[in-house]
Amino acid sequence: MDQSSGMEASSIAPRAPQSRSACDLCRHRKIRCDREKPNCETCQLAGVQCTFTSGDLNKKKSLKTQLAEAKARLQSLETTVARQRAQLANQSQRTGPLLVDTQDPSHVCLCSSPSISRMEDFETSLAAFCLRLELCGLGKARSSERASFQNAVYRLSGSHFCLEEFCDQVMHSYQLHYPLKASKMISSRFPEDSIIHQSITYYSAEGLHSIFPVVEVNTLRKLFDEYVTSRSAGISRISLNASLFAFTAFIAKIHGHHPAFVNADPDAYMQAVLGLLPVLLLEWQDTRTLECLVFLMLYINPSGLTHMGRSLLSLAVQVLFHLGGHRMRQHDPSHRHLRSIFWLCYGADKEMALRLRLPPLIHDSDCDLDLPLLYVLRSSDRQFLQKPLSPDVLLFPSDLRLAVIKSKIYRLLYSDEAQRESRAKRLENVRQLDEELNDLKSSFPIALQPNAFASRQNPEYKHHDFSIRGTSLHLEYYFCLRVIHEAGINCSLAVSDCPPLLSSVELYYEASRSTLLHYIRAHGFVDSFNFWIHFHFVLSAFLSLFWYLLKAPTDSTFASDLYIMERTRDIFTRLKNDAQTTRCYPPIFITEAFMTVFIDFVKQASNTSRIILNN
Repeated sequence: MDQSSGMEASSIAPRAPQSRSACDLCRHRKIRCDREKPNCETCQLAGVQCTFTSGDLNKKKSLKTQLAEAKARLQSLETTVARQRAQLANQSQRTGPLLVDTQDPSHVCLCSSPSISRMEDFETSLAAFCLRLELCGLGKARSSERASFQNAVYRLSGSHFCLEEFCDQVMHSYQLHYPLKASKMISSRFPEDSIIHQSITYYSAEGLHSIFPVVEVNTLRKLFDEYVTSRSAGISRISLNASLFAFTAFIAKIHGHHPAFVNADPDAYMQAVLGLLPVLLLEWQDTRTLECLVFLMLYINPSGLTHMGRSLLSLAVQVLFHLGGHRMRQHDPSHRHLRSIFWLCYGADKEMALRLRLPPLIHDSDCDLDLPLLYVLRSSDRQFLQKPLSPDVLLFPSDLRLAVIKSKIYRLLYSDEAQRESRAKRLENVRQLDEELNDLKSSFPIALQPNAFASRQNPEYKHHDFSIRGTSLHLEYYFCLRVIHEAGINCSLAVSDCPPLLSSVELYYEASRSTLLHYIRAHGFVDSFNFWIHFHFVLSAFLSLFWYLLKAPTDSTFASDLYIMERTRDIFTRLKNDAQTTRCYPPIFITEAFMTVFIDFVKQASNTSRIILNN
């Protein structure tokens, strides 16, 4: 090369970095980029921002620079972990024991937890009330079922009903009586040792294992000793702590009136357990995990948050099946405890499935359905009366045989498979289930059978001897009777020009009357804790009777049926008036207003019919 050529070459300016021909995503995937603005086709399909990184920024850093940056990041992470551990240690001193292995920071749970909603907050109660209304026949907002409901009310009573307008009106009325307070955030704290110990003592002394056999008394005492010992050593098992805390929250909740729990805060304890839930589910799942989830479900269900309770039950069922509680094990006494939890979950599952009209979480074909050895005798009056509970007799919250019938009702009448059956087959199933339910009723002591109490002639003092469980059993019986014959009515109406089965119609409405009559006579049990336990039974029966009177305002039973509806409403009116000096429990206030509106609709329909007949 000559000198001139060299000079010419050296005089050429270095080339500027060329812009990239492909965006970052296309370059990473090694595909052609169309460079369209603002996003190329690849980025548009991927749903990401199209970016072009300069070539200068892509130059590899030296090994020395990379090591220095990595060291700086490591020091920053160590500082962050140390600060978080200090914060957790301080929280432990304020609220209770540290729930992690203090030697292993990987066990620290820093994720957020779901929050318990207080039914004392009016907005929460109103939302729960509307959700239950949807399940009782109103349907979801803007659905064809809701539109049909509103049209029928207008056609038969001449009055408009809009749930949204009702909600606005009842909220305004509540504000006039009780100025709304800002919703309080539920704090999260762990129960003190004294509260845990008192809960164990109370659970044992009252024989509550008979109704809620979630954890055995002797096991509880051992768990408490292990909990105290492990805490002093600085290491605690998440499942052990969560089980003890959930148990304590549940006992303090259902017996909050007891002097031993006057300073307890069960919502705060349960909120703390919910904070442990993400880590708990990632641990090796054992019996303590199952017990915690079941106590969570039992705590949430009576609050009206049905869907949250079902989600917790779903988690419990998965752990239960993992541990083998759905199957019998011969010659294994330790397995008896798992079988008790199985039946507790089974009963809750069948009740939810029938009310929500959703497939059950537990399928009978996958399980052994042999009843527990210590289960109450068929003819025993322990199921109904307020008698001392015994650890030698298992009662459960409801009759297990009734739970089996609920399972059959859903499978034979309301499942997708049942809907595909012929009309004749479905009516045959209605008759079969009606007979099974009647056989179960006949097994109860004669003086304690449901029909002996659903009467205005029955002495009210008899209801004073009843337990809440006994009242619930009667209400559940009438609920099952209604849903069985509701299927018989719907099956007939599904066929064009086919009148509804007369026997089903009569039994359906008679069961609604009996439900309300029984509730009227057992009004002493109505309070803020068990309100939601009976709510679906009562409200669905109230609306059933409402439709009957709306469609037949001249029927001979009109006056007596209207009286039943008014007496039911009066229960909540009295409770509302009794709370004038304090803040009324919002669900009671809302229910009283709702029933008053629908009683007025019935009266308007009656007046309209009377005018038409006179003309």
